[in-house]
Amino acid sequence: MRLLSRLFAAASAAVAALVAVVWATSYFRIFGWRPSVTASPTASITWLATSGDGQLDLRRTDRRPVLTDQGHWAFVSPTGTRALRVPGLVVERTTYMRWHLRPGEQVVRFAATRPTRMTFDSVVWHVRVDYALPFALIAAAPAAWLTARGRRRALAARRASGRCLTCGYDLRASPDRCPECGAPKRAAAPPRVTPSGET
Repeated sequence: MRLLSRLFAAASAAVAALVAVVWATSYFRIFGWRPSVTASPTASITWLATSGDGQLDLRRTDRRPVLTDQGHWAFVSPTGTRALRVPGLVVERTTYMRWHLRPGEQVVRFAATRPTRMTFDSVVWHVRVDYALPFALIAAAPAAWLTARGRRRALAARRASGRCLTCGYDLRASPDRCPECGAPKRAAAPPRVTPSGET
């Protein structure tokens, strides 16, 4: 179990270091990736990832191709947005509709009149993450492991020197309880014996 915790802490520390490097680099260079575009006769899915200004932006666009009526022109506009905002994380879902307008109809006039036809155009998912959030979450594991390890070493040192495990007071002259904090005196750990018989 202790070996697994060490391996997990080491892996988490490596990932946290990688996130820290990408985080620092994002202030000097802007990176963009378009991992894949999945297209079919009925829909297309586009992914886009960008890194810059200490943030990672992920966008997924689900679009359905719509044929515009002959003699009409289409105007695409957002019709609704749902958002989840917490410190360091923003998740948005925006729906876009395609408005099919009459020939010669102006956008200004369209705003006050009803279009000929309205169809679904696309849904855009937008996730914006501050690098500080994943760094803090990933770095928590090695930090907790180092804290626990330091605490175990401190307790072992106090036990070996005959001090109170709670406050560190010298208990060599106190047989039962610590006069400083009142904690009961615990027996010292037995000395380790090596295969050769040495202690």
